[in-house]
Amino acid sequence: VGAGLIGHSWATLFAWKGYKVILYDINKAALEYALKKIRRNLDFLAENGLMNDYPEEIIENIEVIMDLKEAVEKADYVQESVPERYDLKKEIFRRVDSLTQPWTIIASSTSTLRITVIQEAVKKPERCIIAHPWNPPHLMPLVEIIPGKRTSPETVKETHDFMTAVGKVAVIQKRETIG
Repeated sequence: VGAGLIGHSWATLFAWKGYKVILYDINKAALEYALKKIRRNLDFLAENGLMNDYPEEIIENIEVIMDLKEAVEKADYVQESVPERYDLKKEIFRRVDSLTQPWTIIASSTSTLRITVIQEAVKKPERCIIAHPWNPPHLMPLVEIIPGKRTSPETVKETHDFMTAVGKVAVIQKRETIG
């Protein structure tokens, strides 16, 4: 959710690692630009020997959508990457919480906001977590996993396992910190 700098880089990583990705944004031009940047990201990875080849299937794993319900309703994992504003993140989390399956993990890329505050907007706060990447996510291996006060241990473990599966070095913070 969010096709900007961090969102399209996450999409690059997830598609590169073989996952079907639905990239959502409210702005059609942002989605078109994101696809161009994803292609450039993949070209860079191939040119620098970070992937064996650049199969067209990677791009085919990415679908761009401007309808939030359609984008998230079947997702097992949602990575939110919208601007750093509590009001915006809370609204996205509230909507995603109401549109997804009960087991869907909802993660934020935030580096400056607390997930405990964002969790206030949802009915199922146990599945909300921060997965904050070092930028850009498709290149830098570190990701900070930060649970909120109401995040379940299962969500922490599943997020850690997923990030490890896509090649990240996942560090679980014991308490929330800003920045």
